[in-house]
Amino acid sequence: MYSLVRFRPFAETEEFANVGVLACCPSLNFIDFKIVSPAANRVPLFFDRFDKARYRTIISEFKETLKDLVFKGLNLDGAGKRLLFQAFVHPREASITMSAYRVVMSDDPSNELSRLFEHYVRQNFDARLSAEKRVENDVKAIIKTTGRSFTTRTISEHGLSVAFPFVNVRDDEPYKIIKPMYLGQEKISEVYSHGDVWVGKIKRIRHRLPKQTLFAIDGNTHKDAINEISMELQSQDVIVQPYSVDNIRLFAIQ
Repeated sequence: MYSLVRFRPFAETEEFANVGVLACCPSLNFIDFKIVSPAANRVPLFFDRFDKARYRTIISEFKETLKDLVFKGLNLDGAGKRLLFQAFVHPREASITMSAYRVVMSDDPSNELSRLFEHYVRQNFDARLSAEKRVENDVKAIIKTTGRSFTTRTISEHGLSVAFPFVNVRDDEPYKIIKPMYLGQEKISEVYSHGDVWVGKIKRIRHRLPKQTLFAIDGNTHKDAINEISMELQSQDVIVQPYSVDNIRLFAIQ
């Protein structure tokens, strides 16, 4: 059994990064974990609005919590370790959460823990970071050439708060919004998953959005899925265009 350790600094956006893995194999009397180094910069780079020092403190403290958990399990048999593991991975409302536990067959739980960590934490996050941040960084550079002022701003409605990376404000109200969205995931389920999250958010805050709200879509791996998500966004009265330098520049300056 294993559960992913997730860093979710902004509950309202539902975005998270896998930062560790907790694994338990009752039949082999095994329980252990792996977690990112608090000094690593990849996660703070992705959640750049979150205080880096606070992030490092949270990871350090949770690492100690996991150490205490493993220590408690040292003198327990396999059944005891199972109960300890299952009790720990219950849902929680905090910056660090645990995924629902999953099961994988392995005769070497220590090596399997390392494999899971590489797959879910290092490789998965590196790919996500490069895709998401590349688009946002490119848009930031494009906007800079226009001379227009766009800043990060959170918009709230019906108890839901959504952060947008590029908001142009006039008279202290959002006038234009640019939201780059990467939909080039390899699996079609991941395209739908990411798109559906944003469709749901927009449905709930649509009345607080300015008429000039642009979703710039990057990616063309699963065109039918992207077209479906685009139409659902458009039905909420937002503008949807393919991501391009010309589209971003024109929208920013017009």
